[in-house]
Amino acid sequence: KSGNSLSSEIEWVSELRKCQADPLYFMVTYGSINDEIGGRIEFIPFPHLVKLVRTLEQSDLVILLKARQVCFTWFIAHYSLWTALFHEGAKVMILSKSESAAFETLSDAHFIYNKLPLPLQAPLGKDQSGHLTFPVLGSQIIAVASTETAGIGFGGATLVVPDEFAF
Repeated sequence: KSGNSLSSEIEWVSELRKCQADPLYFMVTYGSINDEIGGRIEFIPFPHLVKLVRTLEQSDLVILLKARQVCFTWFIAHYSLWTALFHEGAKVMILSKSESAAFETLSDAHFIYNKLPLPLQAPLGKDQSGHLTFPVLGSQIIAVASTETAGIGFGGATLVVPDEFAF
């Protein structure tokens, strides 16, 4: 390989390590949001989201009361994708009050994935409704409605996000 190609590969290995070590770095450097008016915009690290990332790094269980329009759904899409891409064998479950709401968050994660530079994109598995899989990593994100049977057969979840849990 040429010197430039090898140098580029080394730089991407360094970037992968930075992303794996810090979800906030991944979100700020490579994250994006599909704004209804402006189209694709960069992820903005609002102070409450920075605090949430740091809290998630330190705690196994986090329950929070959130307001609307605070970028939480996009944050969860980024964090779920980061978990699946940088933790081999990760199982992420997004639960929401309806299947369509859960699928929307998964769709946001898919949007973010599609905007990543190619070296950060692990190959996708089969396109399945409600699933985003990365077979090479053995990782997956599933989106399901919050029902009595949600998650049965999905043991050992790495991350569970019960959105709109009060309902």
